[in-house]
Parts: sequence; structure tokens; C-alpha cells
Amino acid sequence: HLLDAALVAVGDGRSLKRTLRHTDSILAEVDHQLPHLLKQTSDSLRMLKKFDGILTRKDVDRLFVTLDRVDKILDRTLVLMDRGQTLMDMTIQGKGTVGALMVKRTIYEDLKELVRDLRENPWKMLWKD
Repeated sequence: HLLDAALVAVGDGRSLKRTLRHTDSILAEVDHQLPHLLKQTSDSLRMLKKFDGILTRKDVDRLFVTLDRVDKILDRTLVLMDRGQTLMDMTIQGKGTVGALMVKRTIYEDLKELVRDLRENPWKMLWKD
């Protein structure tokens, strides 16, 4: 059943390749947009200094709480981007199970053949020559 599940999960690899391409494009977009978002945040803070007398202390406190949250989200996003890029690089290089299945077609074909053989001859899992 484990091999069946593996084949169902991987399929012919097209879905996984499509997912990796989408992930790569998302990471590229975030990498492209992040400097712009950071500049906007910095510009917003400079503009807020001009409104020093208009905002109440409570408004300022709420704003800084929000900015702290944004900062934490950006930190986590950068970590996720690094991890995602590392995962993509390893997969493209054929490292790990998913990478090997995607890059080395013979491994995929061998696994597919093994599952087919075990379906037709389930006793082979229990019997050793």
C-alpha cells in the first residue's frame, strides 16, 4: 500500500513539476516585491513623523504594534523563501526522493514497475528466493 500511495502522490511527475514551477515563480515575485514593500514601509514611517501632533499616543502605539507584526511576517517570509529556494535547488539537482523521481526517469519507471509487479504478485512481499 505504501508504494501505491507513493505512485498516487507522485503520479507521472507532471503535477509535481507544475507545483515546483509555480513555487519558483511565487518566490521570484516575492523576491522582486520585497524591496519595494520595505521602501514603502520606510517611506510611511518618515511620513508619519510629519503627523506627530495629529496622531494620538494610542494611534501611534497601535501603528507600532502593526509594524512589529509586519516585520515578523517579513522575517518569516524571508526564511520560507530561503527554504523554498533550497528545496527547489535540491529537487532540480535530483537530490532526495522527489528530485530523483523527477530528474532520473529510470528510477520512476523502476518504482512503477515494482508496484505493478507487486500488484500482480503480492506473495513476493512475503516470499524470498
